[in-house]
Amino acid sequence: MKFESVSKGCILVAAAGNDNTSQSLYPASYSKVIGVSATDKDDRKASFSNFGTYVHCSAPGVGIYTTMLDGEYGLMSGTSASCAFVSGMVGLLLSREPNLAPNQVID
Repeated sequence: MKFESVSKGCILVAAAGNDNTSQSLYPASYSKVIGVSATDKDDRKASFSNFGTYVHCSAPGVGIYTTMLDGEYGLMSGTSASCAFVSGMVGLLLSREPNLAPNQVID
């Protein structure tokens, strides 16, 4: 798959999924995307989190306090919540090493 955004320097981060399976889920499974799984309070794979070779990293994903769709605050769980942490990690990495290419960040 061609990712125009990656050729322009964007780093793509995607949730691995919440089905406790190693079956590939897209877009997280694309080679130019950072696939993210979720961990629990003990830094172990969350019971629902997908896993497999397409997962590049894991981040907290259980009981995350966040803004809900109704504008209120509440707790959520899922690999989507984990993606926010990884996106922040990518930002921090690029703030220290701004000349890294997207494939270097993924590696």
